[in-house]
Amino acid sequence: GGSSDLSSGINAEYGINELFGTAEALGCPTYTESCLSCMTGYLLYLCIETQYSKEMKQISVFIQRQNDEIYHPRGVHIVEPMLRGLRCIEFVVYPPRPNA
Repeated sequence: GGSSDLSSGINAEYGINELFGTAEALGCPTYTESCLSCMTGYLLYLCIETQYSKEMKQISVFIQRQNDEIYHPRGVHIVEPMLRGLRCIEFVVYPPRPNA
């Protein structure tokens, strides 16, 4: 029903926002990466995957799982915010397929 659709959308949005919060959190790994990258002239980023990029991959996996399990069967698709410059969470609704 409509109520469960709305709560699914809200839950997906909260989950995505929570993952972005984790990605942008400052902590020891972030400070260490930043210091080491400055000391190596940013060549370090060619050798390691940053904490931020790891979290971005987790967000992609989360969105893909949400799409596969919840939204695609309902004719809806969540567009990854990374494709929109992290500005918005976009839901695309597809028209129902005509019965064959």
